[in-house]
Amino acid sequence: MRAVLFDVDGVLIDSYGGYREVWSRWCAMRSVPLEMTWAATHGRRPVETIAEVAPHLDPAEEYGVLRQLMRGIGDQFQAFPAAAPLRGPGDQATIERIPAPPPRDVVPTRQAVR
Repeated sequence: MRAVLFDVDGVLIDSYGGYREVWSRWCAMRSVPLEMTWAATHGRRPVETIAEVAPHLDPAEEYGVLRQLMRGIGDQFQAFPAAAPLRGPGDQATIERIPAPPPRDVVPTRQAVR
């Protein structure tokens, strides 16, 4: 394998439903207004959203809670039909082998890849 393409912004994978579910559960657990939170999530990292909507909570700790919630909802992130051929066997196993934090050569898609 020469490269792995991860989609975290909804271009290849329809992430809306899964992320909405995770943020809904987190808001209910923390008594934070869902619509205000959902409006603050787009285009930013979860820790930034948490810092804005729940400044009384520790963003790093709450990010851990969000990750646990994400694991608990299962695979609600389906490929858009045109992107389905890009998926390969063992996708989940590949993702689970990536260490946290990811290696330095993991490049966000917002940045140019050379």
